[in-house]
Amino acid sequence: MATLRFSTSGTKYLGSRYTAKHYRDEILRAVQAGDQPIILDFSGIESVTDSFTDELLGALIATADMQILPLLRFKGCSAAVRTAIETLLAEVVERRARE
Repeated sequence: MATLRFSTSGTKYLGSRYTAKHYRDEILRAVQAGDQPIILDFSGIESVTDSFTDELLGALIATADMQILPLLRFKGCSAAVRTAIETLLAEVVERRARE
């Protein structure tokens, strides 16, 4: 099991694609190492931007496919973080249904 804590940077807001790419790369390394489930711990994070969730999860799904989702566990999500994640996942599912 691997835990990725987003609050270690000392910020309560996550917004940049660059930051999300760093975290996405860490998730992929954990997957390759067989460290599942992967806990994505958003404790202390108040909100994330759509760009952050798209780069973190949208690009992750594009890289590793939807099969990666059962390996992920979300922890400590505020209402705003949960909404951003749910919105992104709904968009990905809708996009895939059109393909």
